[in-house]
Amino acid sequence: MIGRGGFASVYRARCHSTGKNVAVKIIDKSRMKSSGMLERVKKEVEIHSRLKHPSILELHSFCEDANHVYLILELCSRGELYCYIEEQDEPLSENKGRFYN
Repeated sequence: MIGRGGFASVYRARCHSTGKNVAVKIIDKSRMKSSGMLERVKKEVEIHSRLKHPSILELHSFCEDANHVYLILELCSRGELYCYIEEQDEPLSENKGRFYN
């Protein structure tokens, strides 16, 4: 496990076919339903699956079962940008932020 939020847990994994490290985000459907977020998350996954931009983590694949939604994402090896910013003594410059990955 590399992260946890209100609806999801994120794990580091390795793709069997490519050997590439990925992040697997597992979203709990019951938690989404109880907070009225199920349709919003589905729409966000649909949108994210079509995005291709160097500053946005790539969504490689997704699937679901009765209890969870699974997102296979590009792994950000240095962690969350927000955590990095919080650890700094000065504001993050645009140039540094541009190349953070």
